[in-house]
Amino acid sequence: MSGTRMFNFREGDRSEYLATYALSALGLVTPVPRQEDIGFDLICSIADQDTGRLSFNHQYLVSVKSHSTPVVELAPSKTEDGSFPHVSWLFRLDLPLLLAVVDKTSQTVKVYSTLPTWFLHFDGCKCGALRLAPRKPQDDTADVGKPSQGDELVDHPGYFTYTVDLGHPVLCLSINDLSNKDRRRKSRSRLRTVVSYGRASALFARLGVPFFYWFAGTSPTGGEPRPAYYAKPTSITSSGDVAAGVAPVLSSLALMYKTNQDASRLRSVKDIITGLPDGSIPPEVQELIDS
Repeated sequence: MSGTRMFNFREGDRSEYLATYALSALGLVTPVPRQEDIGFDLICSIADQDTGRLSFNHQYLVSVKSHSTPVVELAPSKTEDGSFPHVSWLFRLDLPLLLAVVDKTSQTVKVYSTLPTWFLHFDGCKCGALRLAPRKPQDDTADVGKPSQGDELVDHPGYFTYTVDLGHPVLCLSINDLSNKDRRRKSRSRLRTVVSYGRASALFARLGVPFFYWFAGTSPTGGEPRPAYYAKPTSITSSGDVAAGVAPVLSSLALMYKTNQDASRLRSVKDIITGLPDGSIPPEVQELIDS
């Protein structure tokens, strides 16, 4: 039985096939079922085989685009409660989201970090429409900065279109690279760095801490990305999430200093603990610290 289908959809599928093949050389790749595709196409893990035993770690998500149309565009879709879930879902992901741009002609896959989108979240930008724009090789090599604000949305006054500059790729893969053991090893290492920064940034956000990493310096050839960070002041006493996140760390530090009889550092940590909301540290642990 034959049928008809849009040619562009078929070409999009071929891009996903090539991205799946390329990234599978670095680990596990699980395609998201077409019916469940809500913004990312692949769920991946990086292989750890340096010891001779194969295991997988550093999970991440991938959205695939073709070289001919690399920009991701999220049009406005405001809900009745006044939110923009098509944008906010980016900041609720537990795994880092990467963008893979596929050039089927040259059989290359370029991977971009989406970490600069966190500027929108922590700067409180009134974002109603979003563009994620990867740079092309001929674009300038200036550092990646904050997203740029565009026009106000006609149907949503007070909200604007923002373009996020993703910079140049943090990783480039060609078909020839996949048969090169050393190239695969270096690519896995670089990808682990990218994923680690993404995981840390998502964790800080869940704790309510306005701190994240992004890659300010990127290379047209997918060279080693140069990380940068963004930080704003916060109070551990005004946010239960922050207190819940730092309390276990402070407790462990206090117990270590107490065990090592380091009175000066123990006193410093206890001063911070004193400022935490009541109940942040279990009574049994607090008793051990104070005894």
